Amino acid sequence: MGKASRKYNRGKNRKQEAQQAKMQEQEKRELGARMMENVEKEAYAEALDVLAEMIEKKLCDPEYMYEGARCYFMTGDYERATQWLDNTLQFEPNHVAARLLLARICILEDRTDDGMAIYDFVLEHYKQALQPEQREDMEDILEYYVQKDSERVAKEFPYVAEFMHVETSDDAKTAAAEAPAAPAVSVDADEAPSMELKVSFAPAPKNVTVEAGPVEEDAVTVPANEKAEATEKNEEEKAADAAEAEAKLQEVLAMDTSIGERIHLLNVFAGAHFVANGFDAAKSFLAAALKLDAHDDETLRNLAVLAKAQGEPDKALQFAAAMTTTDFVLLQRLKG
Repeated sequence: MGKASRKYNRGKNRKQEAQQAKMQEQEKRELGARMMENVEKEAYAEALDVLAEMIEKKLCDPEYMYEGARCYFMTGDYERATQWLDNTLQFEPNHVAARLLLARICILEDRTDDGMAIYDFVLEHYKQALQPEQREDMEDILEYYVQKDSERVAKEFPYVAEFMHVETSDDAKTAAAEAPAAPAVSVDADEAPSMELKVSFAPAPKNVTVEAGPVEEDAVTVPANEKAEATEKNEEEKAADAAEAEAKLQEVLAMDTSIGERIHLLNVFAGAHFVANGFDAAKSFLAAALKLDAHDDETLRNLAVLAKAQGEPDKALQFAAAMTTTDFVLLQRLKG
């Protein structure tokens, strides 16, 4: 083969590769748009189906991995959400939203110290990159733990303490100064893992509506003794969760803060339980908030959404009608 022929073939191959890359990028945009459309509609199972297709075609990126984690989080599947957050951070260690969601999962799973440590790390390395909404969410969650034990927060989580304007004692300042600095997280382009690395993916099955509800008896065949043990374990876990929720509720009510702050904290915890499909616990927190102020719009709005989710549309509209302001976005959601 002559020199001219080799040059021609190289040019032809480069052109074909460029065309193929362009087609893949177009398909990736289309699949990504489909996935995000399902996320916006809260059709999380369908969104995960699209993500599975993207993974199969090797068209995924860290942002869509994060959205997959968020889908699992919104369905209450914290284990898979955590797996996908790990995948996201493996490919993009500086993904702030992924770290914040991982911290929230730790908090919800009662791994408070792990969650606080993640928040502390984020505030140390990414504080300037935080969006206003992310700051507000962090403040809502951290306020409870600062109120509960500000001295411990100041001693063990200095960047959280600074962010929440906690008065730091001299001992805490000394401990923070002597503590070894956490390594900055950054990955050079040459060291970044290949996107062809296999990730553990267990998507929700197709045509499944993600809702809280009982599973039909015939769906799975389980030996009678195992079924009894599982039922007993579930009942024990439910009782433990209810007791823990009640303890936190009483802690919030006993705080030496304004009524408005306590109402807001009660709504924050109600929201956490609502996301995890803990409707009974969410209702308990909102009922306590309503006793403090029967005309608080935040509480009434959340009660309306909760009633709608529990299949009580008339009660939902009653809560919405009791609000001091008219919320068309809420009313549209209640109509749907």
